[in-house]
Amino acid sequence: MTLNRSPWRAYYCMGLAILSAILAPATASAHLVSSGAGPFYDGVAHFFLSPEDLILAFSLALFGGLRGRRAAKALVLALPSAWFGGCAAGLYFSSPSPPDALLFAGIILAGLLAAINPKLPAAFPALLAVILGICHGFANGRAMAATHTPLLAGAGIVAALALWVLWTAALTVTRRKPWQRIAARVLGSWAAAIGLLAIAWQLRPGS
Repeated sequence: MTLNRSPWRAYYCMGLAILSAILAPATASAHLVSSGAGPFYDGVAHFFLSPEDLILAFSLALFGGLRGRRAAKALVLALPSAWFGGCAAGLYFSSPSPPDALLFAGIILAGLLAAINPKLPAAFPALLAVILGICHGFANGRAMAATHTPLLAGAGIVAALALWVLWTAALTVTRRKPWQRIAARVLGSWAAAIGLLAIAWQLRPGS
């Protein structure tokens, strides 16, 4: 019996993404990355170098993909749209940014849902994506406002987010074998663990 290596390679890449987030500092990004290539590419770089955004999008895409094609399609459309709306609101309104603990709590929730894979309505992943996307997008927008960064950087963030979510959801929804779905759920549990460790790190004495 031979195994198809492509699913293994894809899940291996996902595992590396999770591992890189574990090794990254467990704090939300307070500034935008400067790539030197302009605001749009600053936004792209910021997304891929922000573990709290990367892991949240990854977990939501896993959850949506596990719930089926309809849920995955709705999530792929809802999350970038909500994220960009939150980003624009954060840039132009001076409300306080969501606390880091709230952002990490969203990661825990999304990771746990992917790990448990409860039988919820197909619209639920997209609804959750809207709520969490607005929160994380607003935090991005406040960081942009602090550095006087134009909204074009937000478009870069959302473009990178959309590609990441589309790839993860498409990969997950096409995996039908039991071991493949178990592997996706395990990755969701890792994401939840990262969020929990991040909150514990922030609440440590002397922080």
